[in-house]
Amino acid sequence: MVTAAPSTSLSSSSSLPVEEEVLGTTPPLNQTFDALWASRADEVKGAMAHAWKGYKAYAWGKDQLLPVSHSFSQWFNLGLTLVDGLDTLYLMGLTEQFAEAREWVEKDLDFDQDTEVNLFETSIRVLGAMLSCYHLSQDKLFLDKAIDLGDRLMVAFNTNSGVPLSDVNLGSPPFLATLTTIFLVCRQAHSERSRVVVILLYL
Repeated sequence: MVTAAPSTSLSSSSSLPVEEEVLGTTPPLNQTFDALWASRADEVKGAMAHAWKGYKAYAWGKDQLLPVSHSFSQWFNLGLTLVDGLDTLYLMGLTEQFAEAREWVEKDLDFDQDTEVNLFETSIRVLGAMLSCYHLSQDKLFLDKAIDLGDRLMVAFNTNSGVPLSDVNLGSPPFLATLTTIFLVCRQAHSERSRVVVILLYL
């Protein structure tokens, strides 16, 4: 005797279809994702505030925080960490921290100093920071700082070949900055006992 297979059809009294059941008991998908990303954004913002608190306590206005030793290191003496983080503070809405950093830029960031800086690093980290902060806030302080620094970095392009110098002295006249860079290149070549002969032609 053949037994009929059990019916798999849903009766009118069965539960709602899966799609309706899910939509009826959980938030819409876009709301779920919005809440998830908002939570993640708050965690990132909190991490930034925590890191900034440590920098302010142990290395305020210095280039780099050394968190293990609670001290700092200097590279260009331009407050690299502070300057580099300005636009991040602004975008995250950390208004108190941004205001403190802006005050430091206004009162303490001075480019007129006898300091050798790397053209690439200073362009992307300091000049770029000043320009991005001006773009975001329309605060002319940042534009004035960018113009001052840009004028000082322009000496790096004052070469016969058109290839910019890798390093410049922010406080030196163009000619002295060029001589300083030549000296550094020659010293490096000598220290490595290079067999490469470098011919420098300045007409």
